Amino acid sequence: MPTSSATVLIPNAYSRAPNSTNTFAVGFNFRVPTGVDYTLEGGNFLGSFVSGRNEIVLKLYSDSSGLPDRVIESWDLLDVLTFNIAVVPFQSVLHPTLNGGKQYWLIANMADSASLALWWGPKPADPGLLAESHNGSPFTVSALPRGAFEIDGSSPKHEGAAPVRWDIVSMVFNTLPPNTVKAGGVAEARTIDNFRLKLTGSGTFVSPAGRNGTSGAATGGGTWRLYSPNDVPVANGTYEVTDVLSWQFAGFFTPGVLDDNIGPGGASGNAVPRIEYSDGTRGVLFVACHGPGGPAEISEGVAATKGYMTSIGFSLLYPASTETARVSTLDK
Repeated sequence: MPTSSATVLIPNAYSRAPNSTNTFAVGFNFRVPTGVDYTLEGGNFLGSFVSGRNEIVLKLYSDSSGLPDRVIESWDLLDVLTFNIAVVPFQSVLHPTLNGGKQYWLIANMADSASLALWWGPKPADPGLLAESHNGSPFTVSALPRGAFEIDGSSPKHEGAAPVRWDIVSMVFNTLPPNTVKAGGVAEARTIDNFRLKLTGSGTFVSPAGRNGTSGAATGGGTWRLYSPNDVPVANGTYEVTDVLSWQFAGFFTPGVLDDNIGPGGASGNAVPRIEYSDGTRGVLFVACHGPGGPAEISEGVAATKGYMTSIGFSLLYPASTETARVSTLDK
């Protein structure tokens, strides 16, 4: 977690002393990925101690109308801050469920009204919302960079193995939204010297517990066609999936944004099936799906290897408005 200059002071924070005359609490918002409920495991924040009693209180709040509402869990952390900037962990005891798509707040205050600590922020700044409460007054919210913190959770809905489907799909851009996703599309990936590999395909596999990892229970395949840089057909055939080297689940699609003809459970994520081509070569297929509400870091499209040949077809590099990829969890 990178550090920068201090973004928030926590002076004269909320005091348990009945005669406190000046209290202060501050914190930041975060939102759970859409479509997935998580069990809170804990988290951490970036802080340092300045003066007074080294005791900081963290509280996790639910949200109501864009403001901190109800305390879900709290942590009284004694002598955990240092004078140097450091990551301060905390662990959940209650393990509450954090609902997908919902906003929550992590709020900090010093246990002693005469004490002072710093909550540090990342660099570059992380835009978000800052909530403040002075002297026990209702929280006010401002659009300001967030302090650095992480919330860790596990998905209670996905503790066991889960079936997953991947598709190379056709995207139909309708005159009026929503756009339509259909199975049976064609994806194109290119080598650095402009050989083109056109692929169709779909398949299924069993995701391990936690929806991430490898899988040997894999089926599926498709067709391939290789073209020279001059667009001359070179070879073609079929391929079969042998296993899945990696599967990284990144949240379900935001509901209602797409007309998904494949079925429910559309999800963002990356699947990497290992494949065998009909001409005897082997390789891997990288299926990347950045669906509605998916993390910005995920690309959209496919990449593939065929023997030593490497071809890349992510839409950020080779835009193709009718070609994309999709993954879905079949147990939603």
